Amino acid sequence: MYSAALVVPRGRGRLLRYLVGCVAALLFLQCFLSLLSARRALPTSFFQFDSSAAVSPRLVLGLTNTTARPPSTGGGGPRDPLLVKVMVDPGSKAPAPPAAAVTVNGTAANGTAALVNVTASSQRPPLPTATTPAGTSSPADGRQRCPPVPLKLVGPLAVPSSAPSWDQMEAEEPFRRLTDGGRYRPAECVSRHRVAIIVPYRDREEHLRMFLYHMHPVLQRQQLDYGIFIVEQDGSDMFNRASLLNAGAMEAIKQYDFQCFVFHDVDLLMEDDRNLYTCPQQPRHMSVAVDSMQYKLAYPQLFGGVSAMTRSQFELVNGFSNQYWGWGGEDDDMYNRLTYHKLHIARYPANIARYKMVKHKHGKVNPKRFDLLRRGKKRFTTDGLSSLKYQVKDIVLDKLYTRLLISLGRR
Repeated sequence: MYSAALVVPRGRGRLLRYLVGCVAALLFLQCFLSLLSARRALPTSFFQFDSSAAVSPRLVLGLTNTTARPPSTGGGGPRDPLLVKVMVDPGSKAPAPPAAAVTVNGTAANGTAALVNVTASSQRPPLPTATTPAGTSSPADGRQRCPPVPLKLVGPLAVPSSAPSWDQMEAEEPFRRLTDGGRYRPAECVSRHRVAIIVPYRDREEHLRMFLYHMHPVLQRQQLDYGIFIVEQDGSDMFNRASLLNAGAMEAIKQYDFQCFVFHDVDLLMEDDRNLYTCPQQPRHMSVAVDSMQYKLAYPQLFGGVSAMTRSQFELVNGFSNQYWGWGGEDDDMYNRLTYHKLHIARYPANIARYKMVKHKHGKVNPKRFDLLRRGKKRFTTDGLSSLKYQVKDIVLDKLYTRLLISLGRR
């Protein structure tokens, strides 16, 4: 009798309260287990984006994947996110590009006239003009804006270890969609982003073929209005990556009203096309996880490899410093410029922002880079776009890219 009294309370009121408490406990346990199960089984085809971003949706939460990947390193924004499902097309693969020439008169950045030879291999449509601003419907054909999240992304990619010849690439479907200069814009909708891909370059022809072969199909699936600019340094002076990026950006906006720039090393190949090359709300460091660094961010201030900025952000910080001749330092200097102007560095999670680095030998290291970094703040307003001097020796509108041959004239 005593033990039974512990289990069954006396009176109807107590019994009712007892049953209600049991039911509430079971419901709470069921909800907790459901949430735990859903969190562990988050599909790989879901993104979480900041729907209130003025320029582009921003990735707020990385995707869970069944394969072992490095932990997320962050990225995203503070506002309420919008969960957007991405349709995955498992059949998409990527091909690639180069080859052509035209004749125009160019002007060097220091104001001196320069004769620039440009050649086109055949009669093709002229370069697109920015008569229809990104983010609006086209008045000519009634097309609507492309969706904030492209629908044909495939996720993790197989990175090529080689590339076909230039002629073979040009014959493949993704490259037949290009216009001279490596230009593309989607036919099915009006792109939300006009993006110039700026690639500093010298004597890396095999890497260039691999880069173009891999990147063009990816950028097309991302529904960007884009152009690829290969900025080659003329002469035998030490390589100046930063000045080439400055010159490439300035020449690109002479050709088209680009909204933003992606500054891209030629030896880095993305491993996931969900790493969107869209115009960022804040400067975005793209190459977060690189295989040569065990897919880990080397240090929090890293801004090298692949990075994206809007045109206004790039002009605000006065571009890159022109003082870094040789390997290293210019990307850290850019990080300092961005933080000096109170700009936040955004990053996609490491399971998305993955790259494979093509094996190569680094150029000669700049022995003065640490001293330049220490004194960099004094030069932010006087060293950069405001002091940039270069001469355009040649412009080639190849089928797969625009080649800019640049003479920097070291002082």
